[in-house]
Amino acid sequence: MSIIQFLRIIWARALLIGACTVFTFLGGFAVTLIVQPRYEATARVMMNVLKPDPVTGESGLMRNFGPYIQTQQELVKDYQVTAPVVDKLGWLSDPGKIAQYQARSATDTRDFRRWLAQQVADLTKAGLDSGTIFEISFSSPSPVEAKNGAEALRQSFVDFTLASRRQEAARNAQWYAAQAEVA
Repeated sequence: MSIIQFLRIIWARALLIGACTVFTFLGGFAVTLIVQPRYEATARVMMNVLKPDPVTGESGLMRNFGPYIQTQQELVKDYQVTAPVVDKLGWLSDPGKIAQYQARSATDTRDFRRWLAQQVADLTKAGLDSGTIFEISFSSPSPVEAKNGAEALRQSFVDFTLASRRQEAARNAQWYAAQAEVA
């Protein structure tokens, strides 16, 4: 086959090639107009799980690391973590969010704050990045909101984790104090 024959084949199919090119361009253009842009921001938390247990001295968490990380992933999407994010993003007074809430299904009986917290949870992804670094991602149509959402989620997650550890330590201290009194 010579180059002349190849060019004749292309010339014979020029209408089909041109139509495919035009329709592909128009389809791509329509998608860029219809699809809303998505920005994703991430925040990272160092998981301090390699320290041995202060009472037993063993570091048995490494064999249970998978379930621990799954628990943390679910905790990031929990209402106690996502509700403060709603406040920090200012969604409670956003007219667009209020209109969406009023247009929701009649079977949805959640209050406004829980409804917004569920939206935050739906836009959130969390998982282990590498080693013991826990990565929290938040996506939004606005890059600023994505950044603020990821940072608010990280801070809320750290605050909730710290508060729950303090509560557990206070309960342990009360138990040990009671045991000391008995002894």
